[in-house]
Amino acid sequence: FQQRWNEKYDLLVEYKQEHGHCNVPRNDITNGQKFSSWLNIQRRFYKKGTLPGHRVDRLNEIGFNWSVYDMVGRAMDVSWEEQ
Repeated sequence: FQQRWNEKYDLLVEYKQEHGHCNVPRNDITNGQKFSSWLNIQRRFYKKGTLPGHRVDRLNEIGFNWSVYDMVGRAMDVSWEEQ
């Protein structure tokens, strides 16, 4: 289970290196894999308080957004500022 988590985490790191953020679109495919459902599971476990602290720390280190609503608000702010 740990190995699979690490593989998905590595995909997220790869995505961030390529795009500069961790806001993965629902339909994105990185390195041949779709992993948005894994991201939502991490958010759900975090919200319940069941995501182990070391995983929370690793995700925080790369700037993972715990709330989808935060991402939407930031995207709207960027779009507004660009106009």
